[in-house]
Amino acid sequence: MNYVFIEKGLVIDITYDEKYILDINLSKSKNKIYNCNNIKKVNNKNLSRTIEWLTSYFKGDPEEEKPIIKTDYYNKFNLSIFEIVDKIPYGRVTTYGEIAQFYSFKHSKKMSAQAVGNSLKSNKFLILIPCHRIIHTNGDIYGYKVGTDIKEMLLKSEGINIENGKISLKDYKVNL
Repeated sequence: MNYVFIEKGLVIDITYDEKYILDINLSKSKNKIYNCNNIKKVNNKNLSRTIEWLTSYFKGDPEEEKPIIKTDYYNKFNLSIFEIVDKIPYGRVTTYGEIAQFYSFKHSKKMSAQAVGNSLKSNKFLILIPCHRIIHTNGDIYGYKVGTDIKEMLLKSEGINIENGKISLKDYKVNL
């Protein structure tokens, strides 16, 4: 089942079943008319929780407890990377290289920044697993599954200043 709503110019499409959130996809609203559901019609507890969490995120105060997502189709490596990414606080960033180093230290296994990026491409839970907070070591916003324009929009909504496509690591980078 799908639930679609628009928040801050983003179309948020949530795929869910009775127990889990299966996918969250983002796209820019392009003056199309979307058949958006009304939050009052939702009778799925986890979907309601997800909508509440996303609404609090866009208000600048994301709740700590996240909705239940289905992760059993990910391998251990992806889950480990997602767990690291989930530690990055709202309004902060880190780099692909920093995540690779942290993973290498934690698992005693060498890891590359490119492998981290490839893992994050499989993230089906945009915003909930905040891969938009991962940037290049030189501060470039770099890639994002649904486009760097949406990544920039999310980062700015978190209060991160972006100048000429770059973020000051000195000001916003968190050490893992």
